[in-house]
Amino acid sequence: MSNFSGTTPAITTVSGRMVAGYLLVAPISVNGRGPWDFVVDTGTNQTVLDPALAKELGLATAGRVTLNTLAGQQRALLAWTDLISAGEASVQKLEVLVGGIDAVRGLDGRVRGVLGLDFLYHFAFSLDYEHTRLRLFPLDLLADPEESGLASVDVQLVDGRLLVPCEWQGAAKRLLALDSGIADVLLFAERGAGASPTKSGAVRQMLVSNSAATEVVRIALTDFLVGKQRVHGVRGLLLARTGEMTALHEDGLLPASLFRSVFVNLHAQIAVFKEK
Repeated sequence: MSNFSGTTPAITTVSGRMVAGYLLVAPISVNGRGPWDFVVDTGTNQTVLDPALAKELGLATAGRVTLNTLAGQQRALLAWTDLISAGEASVQKLEVLVGGIDAVRGLDGRVRGVLGLDFLYHFAFSLDYEHTRLRLFPLDLLADPEESGLASVDVQLVDGRLLVPCEWQGAAKRLLALDSGIADVLLFAERGAGASPTKSGAVRQMLVSNSAATEVVRIALTDFLVGKQRVHGVRGLLLARTGEMTALHEDGLLPASLFRSVFVNLHAQIAVFKEK
């Protein structure tokens, strides 16, 4: 995460749009220029820029990194930005990745980047799918004032991943990383998906993440709980573990788009889920 605090004068609401029915895209400015369309992705630790946008901005790269993704290892460049802004909310001196968004640009060529958890960490925030908007709040808020009365769920932030306790039929409690860049619950097979989750008839399909695509198996999930909150109509995917994923703390991924909205305050380690 950046060493610099985010600034927002009050509640900041940024109107966006949806791509592929589950990706929230918001206008984001970089170094005082733009805005450009960025996917808001809680499953991405670092904000990512399309290489052409980084070149347009004249960003100097500062080394390379190897990323472990659902589709295997990916290479990316590192660069520093002076300022990234979503409406009136901004974060200074944020290190970003350059590259690795070919899959999401294949869904919508107007997307120029991915806004990651490194930016969102500096605020309490809400992904509001009901009204297609990103809302950013001062860190002393423990709920979206427009969504009063909803119960919160205790979450964890581990190695830059936002982990949510979940249960379903035939499985012990698991920690799933909240991921707004995926459409279905994704379970890592070797972490234990529950009792015979594929008996209803598995269907193989390609999973598209922000960086690439990989093969998964569709499974049935019943009696799905997020914290103590029951969630209906949950679809699941099963992914065979790869060697690059052994260091992950989560047992799978929880799509934010399962809900009408998700409020998160990482500093207070709580999330509020509004079911559809």
